[in-house]
Amino acid sequence: MRYSFAMSRRNVLLLTMLSSVVALGALGATAAGQNRPQRAPIPDDAPPRPENETACNYQDPIPWLVRENFLPRWTQPPEEQRRRRELQQKVVRFRTERYGYFEDFGDPDWNEHPPRHYSTRIEWMGLPVRINERVVPALRCVEEQIRAECGGEYEP
Repeated sequence: MRYSFAMSRRNVLLLTMLSSVVALGALGATAAGQNRPQRAPIPDDAPPRPENETACNYQDPIPWLVRENFLPRWTQPPEEQRRRRELQQKVVRFRTERYGYFEDFGDPDWNEHPPRHYSTRIEWMGLPVRINERVVPALRCVEEQIRAECGGEYEP
């Protein structure tokens, strides 16, 4: 399929990285008592994971914050749908308390400030961005790791 818009390599990288940053909101330690998802097996011929030469730590997502785990589906039994709707409310509250209140999502009593209140301007990969201040350290690590691992010129 051919798209009617053109994107520069920089824009593709930015779009990819900003999508990854959204996922950073769901990163952190695993909640006690919850099973961690099993990692896919690593093929024998796979290259080794790059050495992390930064001060950054790799983080696994908190399972109950992963969208796949809380969105109900019409194919699920009613009790599973109910459980997932309750978990979805827990996720909305978690995000509202930490990142700000969006009108019509959650409860303004959980956090009176909009997300913009917690945002800050930084330069990331040479571009000005506005992002939640809690995510800045992780984003700096992502940038450092990208520069360390992907420093060469892109070749398709």
